[in-house]
This record gives sequence, structure tokens and C-alpha cells, in this order.
Amino acid sequence: MEDKGIEIYIAPGDHEYGDDQGLKRGANVRVFGEQFEKIFDMPMNGPSGHKGRAYWFRENNLVLVTLDTFEDRGDHFGYTVGKKQLDWLDQTLKDCDDSDFVIVQGHLPVIGPVKSRNSSASMLEKGENSELWKIMVKHGVDAYLCGEHHRITIKKRDGIWQLVHGALWRTQTDPNYLRGVVTPDEMSLELFEFTVEYEGGYIGDHPHRKPKNRPREKVRISRNTLENGPESVGRLVIRKGPEGDKTDVLTTGVFKDAVEN
Repeated sequence: MEDKGIEIYIAPGDHEYGDDQGLKRGANVRVFGEQFEKIFDMPMNGPSGHKGRAYWFRENNLVLVTLDTFEDRGDHFGYTVGKKQLDWLDQTLKDCDDSDFVIVQGHLPVIGPVKSRNSSASMLEKGENSELWKIMVKHGVDAYLCGEHHRITIKKRDGIWQLVHGALWRTQTDPNYLRGVVTPDEMSLELFEFTVEYEGGYIGDHPHRKPKNRPREKVRISRNTLENGPESVGRLVIRKGPEGDKTDVLTTGVFKDAVEN
């Protein structure tokens, strides 16, 4: 990332808090959270208790808000976004209502069901009935980016595109990534897949994996990917009109398969 001059903006996931089992130990999770803030040095403009883990920034006509989808409940952390963070999100989106495009990112998906592999398959509590989703609908958020499930699932609900993507490195052979491009009038989001090959032994004594479902010693990008590059599996283009209305002018692949309901 440094070699390419790419700035990193991270949304904390359960692994940053000690994995899904670690979230059951509130005292430990707080220590993980403090270390996340120190190590990754994200913007500190979020609400108290989540600074450096919930934050926002603006780049020209795009606003991106990062959420911490894990809430302190004393003896454990819940899969939700608490009131203090929700109030902050509501005010932030209100203050940025002159932006053309808004993306929110958090670790946990809101709208299900979604495909899942090698995952605890965690979802945000209350789903589309959560206050988080209601606030995003209220402010016309364009896309919600999330992970956790290590597979691609695209859904559109209440005018919001939910993009679940990612893959488990050193285990799955089809990693994927998202590329976004924003211009004065359009936002393009495109998902790419590439293939990798593994060999050698299986690493470590992973507490949640069977003996042959653990990271491998060697990994390499496949010859097909090296020769032809990653494959586009879907593209979305949202265009903003002169009156501020937005239209999906292009949906291909996994975006075309998503149904508004």
C-alpha cells in the first residue's frame, strides 16, 4: 500500500477484538480496542468510546463514514451500533448533506441472508429494523460496505446497495477486492476476483479449523491471473442528475443479479 501511495482507512472487525469468541470477554476487548487506535492511527473525529474506530472523511464530492459495529455491554461486546455512535452518525450525515455520494463501511452485514464460508456468519442485530439502517435510509446513503462472511453477496434495499465481499487469505482460492472511482457526476464500484494456488503443509493449531482447513505454507497467484489479470465479476455505476436525483445507469454481473425489494 505504501509503495502505491494508497492511504488505508480500516473498519475494525471481530479479529481486531480477539475474534468472535474474544468478544465474549469485555475486559480483553477494551484492551484490543485501545491497541487498534494506537497502531492504525485512523482519524480521531468519531464519538467518545469509538475514536479511531469510528470516523469519517471527505474527498471532494465523496463522504466515507467508518463504523465500529461492536458495542461495549460490560462483560461482553454485542453485534450492534450503540446510541452514542448512532447520534454521531446522524449528525455527521446531516452536516455532509451537500456531498454527492456517501459510503458507509462497517464489518457486519445488515441485510441478509448472505453467502458465507469459513466464517462465524455474524450479522448486525435487528438487521433492517436496526436504528443504523433507518439512519442510512433517512440520509440517502448510496452504499454500505461490509465483510465477515468471506464471500460476495450484493443486495439493494431501500435504495442502498449493501456489498458483502472479501475472502479468507491462505485458505480460499478466489480472493476478491472492490475498486471504486468517483467523478463529479458518477460513482463506479467494481468487484474483481483472482485465483491463487496453495501447496505445502498446514500452518499452526488453529482453534476453529479442521486439520486440512488451515492456512497453507505456500501461496502463489495462478498463471491465468498473471497472464490475464483479475476478472471483473460485476460493476455498478450510479449517476447524479442535475436535480440531485440518482440513477443506477449500469449494473453488470453480481450487481445485475441483486433485486430491490
